This record gives sequence, C-alpha cells and structure tokens, in this order.
Amino acid sequence: MAVASQELAEKGPEELSLRQIARRLGCAIGTLYLYFRDKDALIDAVVDAGFAGLLTSLQAVDATLPPREQLRAAFQSYVRYGIENQNLYRCAFCLPRPADRPLLRPHQAFEHLVHLVETARAAGLFQHVATQLAAQTIWVAAHGLTSLLVLRPDFPWTAREVLISSVMETTLRGLDSLRATGGKPDGGVEIG
Repeated sequence: MAVASQELAEKGPEELSLRQIARRLGCAIGTLYLYFRDKDALIDAVVDAGFAGLLTSLQAVDATLPPREQLRAAFQSYVRYGIENQNLYRCAFCLPRPADRPLLRPHQAFEHLVHLVETARAAGLFQHVATQLAAQTIWVAAHGLTSLLVLRPDFPWTAREVLISSVMETTLRGLDSLRATGGKPDGGVEIG
C-alpha cells in the first residue's frame, strides 16, 4: 500500500503501473493479483486507506473535551494527518474521481465531523447555521489548508502552527457570526 500510494501520488491513476509496483516490491506481478483484482481495485484500496487513516485520526480526539475544543482538536488532527501521510492524503483527496464511479455517500471521516458539529450545536454553538453547512465549512477550511501545505511546501508559509490556529479560529468564529437568511432554498447565509 505504501509503494502504491507513493506511485499513485507521484504519477496519478492513468500512469500507475502494477508492473512497476511489483518491480519495486521485488515480486511477480501475479502476486499483486492475489490481493487486488485489477489496477482500479488497488487505487480504491489506497484511497480507502487514506480515508480510514483520517477517520482514525479524528476519532482519537478526546471526547471528554468541551465541544468547541473537540472541533479545534479535530481540525488540528485533520491537518496533521495530511502532513504526516502526504501520499495517502493526496490519493484520498487530490486524485480526480472517475466519472463512472460517483461518490455514493460522504465518507465516515466526514460523518464523524458532522457528529462533532451536532454535539457543538447541542451545546449552543453555531445555532444559526445548519449542521451540514457548518460541517462542510470546517471540512473545506481544513482540507484547503492541508492541501496547500501538502501540495505547495515551497511557499513561504508563516509558522505552521500559527497558520493552522489562525485558519481554525477564523473558521469557527465565522460560523458563530453567520445568521440564516430564513427559508432560502439554497440554504444561503448572510454575515450578521
């Protein structure tokens, strides 16, 4: 999986070669077919491993923390996971999804974030923002930051922990300041 994720992150799905992976592993290509029916199955397994690792990272957040602190810890955990597992992160989030294999439902890592947002809403946070909008906003901020840190490491970033904290706090405070527009079919919001 490590070799496949590296090859996939570097070359993309079109250029991924089972023969090259077997060569790097020092095994016959037939050995790979004992585990994966074809290249698509291997790609799916690598993508699933990336999401599974992210879910494990998010689930490791201390559930006894107050809800806002849980969201902060989850945000930091998300970014840390992407930075520490760059190949898997790239495979899970940065590869184009084949048109013939649409996403059927959000991954469990996102659903875990939805649960954290529901807990926060039950504690009085984000009362004027729908749960899905709040969860997607946090996800977009964490993913955007992580992707940039992973894909553009040579950019002259400010101190990483300061940047992570700034984006996280701006996102959470922004959600606190949103007011629902009431009944708009697109679920739009306005800054209140």
